Amino acid sequence: MAMALPILATAQTLKIMAKDTTGLSRVIIANNGEFVPLQFTEGCMVYDRPKIKPYTAVFIMGDSLSAPAVLEPGQTLQVSISKKKGQWAIAYKGKNAAASRFLKQLERLSAHGWEKVSVDEYDDEITTVNKDFDFNGEMKRLATEYGNTLQAADKVDNDSLRRIYRHQADVSYLASRIACLSARDKIKGISTDGQLQELITSIDPNDDTMQEMGLVDDLIATKVTGSLDDDNITPYVLSYIHAVDNNVHNPRIRHALLNNIASTVFNADGKTYVLDDFWHAFKQAADTALVNYYQTVVDSKRATKSGAVCPDETFQDIHGQTHRLSEWFNKGKYLYIDLWATWCIPCVKEIPFVEKHVAHYKDSTKIQFISISLDSHHDAWKRKLDKDKPLWPQYISATKDEMDKLMKDWGITGIPRFIIVNPDGTIHDSNAFRPSDPDFYKLMDDILK
Repeated sequence: MAMALPILATAQTLKIMAKDTTGLSRVIIANNGEFVPLQFTEGCMVYDRPKIKPYTAVFIMGDSLSAPAVLEPGQTLQVSISKKKGQWAIAYKGKNAAASRFLKQLERLSAHGWEKVSVDEYDDEITTVNKDFDFNGEMKRLATEYGNTLQAADKVDNDSLRRIYRHQADVSYLASRIACLSARDKIKGISTDGQLQELITSIDPNDDTMQEMGLVDDLIATKVTGSLDDDNITPYVLSYIHAVDNNVHNPRIRHALLNNIASTVFNADGKTYVLDDFWHAFKQAADTALVNYYQTVVDSKRATKSGAVCPDETFQDIHGQTHRLSEWFNKGKYLYIDLWATWCIPCVKEIPFVEKHVAHYKDSTKIQFISISLDSHHDAWKRKLDKDKPLWPQYISATKDEMDKLMKDWGITGIPRFIIVNPDGTIHDSNAFRPSDPDFYKLMDDILK
């Protein structure tokens, strides 16, 4: 025992080694929502999580570096990071090194090449089509990497983990081929592709791994009629629920898919749908937890339908003065309300359009724009206003109670959200079209007539 204790005391979950740490200051270890920056002492960093579940995958990532690491309590995995010819090189040693090498190899099984990616001012990626996409070359590369990935999986000692990894390789290869074929068809304008359809029909809608890779959505899409691009999305939504109900029996996957369609419905800006028809079908298909969660949203939607009395809300201006939404009622103007937050990139992207519309209608006696922030940190909101200097009224939910009331009153499950209130204080549209809508002036002018 005395001889064993020093060995146990030095065992660490993960050791990261780097002779040259240049360029690693912005690299982190990501572990299920935990993000730890790399901090080296004499070229070594220890990440110790003794209670971690066996075969947990964490990721060393940032600045074009990606190094998955499979960890196990009481065992040490060593990851060495170096740079060769301007590229990061990763070497694994110790327990679960083979499993870590498999995950690194699995990254090479992702399809790419049909998109060109750039970054906008909000650090969002903008993708454009690469019309010179080498489909045959990419499919050949994927076939080679699939073989390499299976070989990497077979080097894993644990039988159960090896089977899981081989299945991940199979599913990843399927997903990549579907993505390649879909991209080629889109670029070349191919509407019917027998090879693609054959691959899609091989998708198991009850397979968790396939769901994680988005394949079940591909299968369900082939069984749904209508489109989210339609003005009335009721037929599409009902068809989607029906397709899930008939094809998906795995409770986790059903929950995820039905949650997604409910969120889509309740955040579909400027779209119409028959709430009662949706809710009846949803309750028949969804689990109790989902039904209970969205029941309050449905109640709010019913309470804020067109023509209903607008709920009154309280909020503060930048000087800390309290105001009520009803201050804007019965002023002879329609009220266009922008609900946003500084941390919400889609919200921030709408601001220039709001500014444009405020200028367009500055002499109008028929419409008033206001913005209400849902920021918890008021300083961030104030800094944004100080930078932008908006020329229309700006408010913020001053307390958690005010914010909770506003979100419950309007059934808010996501922002940005836009509301139009009639001059008499009744609701015109509780989920109105966005400022960025290309038909904004046509839609608004029809209301203001």
